[in-house]
Amino acid sequence: MALNVPKWLPGLECFGRSFNAYVLLLVWTVTPLALYALACVVSVAATFRTDRIGHITSVFLGVLSLVHTLICVEMFEIFDCSRYLKSTDGDGSSVHKSYLKSDHSIDCDDPFHEKFQNLTSFFIVVYVAILPIAMLVQKSRQKEKRGMLRMLESPYKQSFWYFDSLDLYYRLSMTGFLMVVYQNSPSMRMVASLFVSFLMASIVIVRPFVNDSHNLILIVGQFCVAITVAAGYVTSTFDKNEYLTGSMLCVVNSIVVVVAFWQSRNERLHAIVDALRSKPPRPIDVDEFETLWMD
Repeated sequence: MALNVPKWLPGLECFGRSFNAYVLLLVWTVTPLALYALACVVSVAATFRTDRIGHITSVFLGVLSLVHTLICVEMFEIFDCSRYLKSTDGDGSSVHKSYLKSDHSIDCDDPFHEKFQNLTSFFIVVYVAILPIAMLVQKSRQKEKRGMLRMLESPYKQSFWYFDSLDLYYRLSMTGFLMVVYQNSPSMRMVASLFVSFLMASIVIVRPFVNDSHNLILIVGQFCVAITVAAGYVTSTFDKNEYLTGSMLCVVNSIVVVVAFWQSRNERLHAIVDALRSKPPRPIDVDEFETLWMD
């Protein structure tokens, strides 16, 4: 589950021990809140009015939803430690040491780590409880204000206006939450498989998106997630051929990209935009236009 950013960006290792999981966590958690606060202060200072804060908040929550899962994974990783046998006492009892799984330079038995876990607990309350509720309230207010959300704001059917928040908690459950509840346990993959299967069945039945193309992409995406979880269980439990499994997963997950590209060639939204931009503009279906851009 570890993001292992230094492995992706080896140049960060030049900073030595000064760049570790603690610094990375603070970057992920503090930066979004600091940028939001800065934007609000600049807006108020420039206009001496507070009516723009609502718009800034709306943009902030929309952008945050794109990286929310990554932030939560970083937070929960602070609680995910690996135990190793350090030595054996004279009476035969074993002495263990714990190190952070995502950064083995951090000793989980260090009192400072316990204090940092307490700080992380505060950020978990903010990002797991407060901000998702704020996103849900924002969607609810937009729906009440306009009566119907525009498709560019919410691509879901009107009865599923809350699906963004539901999907956000699903992604959170599949990552950080299971990492903490089922640490180093095969049960984590079993529960994850149940999550994926339940959501995939629900999507096939209710089809929450307005466009069938979006529903198809989401179904294919969930199928790829199910294959990935199953492959992880098989690799860790039975077959250790990680190279073969990884190659297979790369092929399977590329299916989502292929399906998305294919669907984009037949997308209703894109077809209408192309018709309006053509010279001279081509005729469009009025009812379909109202469905996609209803005020």
